[in-house]
Amino acid sequence: MAYTFLRPNLFMQGLLNFRSSIVEQNTFYAAIGDAKVSVVDVRDIADVAVAALTEAGHEGKIYDLTGSQALTHTEMAEYLSAALKRQIAFVDIPPEQMREAMVGFGMPAWQADGLIEDYAHYRRNEAAAIASGIEDATGKAPRQFKDFARDYATAFS
Repeated sequence: MAYTFLRPNLFMQGLLNFRSSIVEQNTFYAAIGDAKVSVVDVRDIADVAVAALTEAGHEGKIYDLTGSQALTHTEMAEYLSAALKRQIAFVDIPPEQMREAMVGFGMPAWQADGLIEDYAHYRRNEAAAIASGIEDATGKAPRQFKDFARDYATAFS
């Protein structure tokens, strides 16, 4: 059976989960410190999936999918600030506090635990590598975070 594996990093659109605190407090919180993550736009993941499903030559391939830059959450806040034309801040919090907040927002405990595990991985700088999978599969460079911030500005307004 032919296969193609897509292995994406942290989604840029995951910041939409922080929408309410960004809109109401101009702040978002996570347990990540100053670690860099090569976040990827889900639109790029979709482009790779379309290519893999509709074009020949992707069989047996494994595509690591990342953005073109590794950013800290503070740097992401700076891009959001520029796109929204107001100051957005990032605040690092302990993992226990992040888990408690997620469960308080109605996230199932098992899902909150999984996300805390993901963030522990990020916090150790294990998700900062930049891969060429998007360009390899589509011939296009991945979207940059500034593009995401601009394109999704209305969601954070």
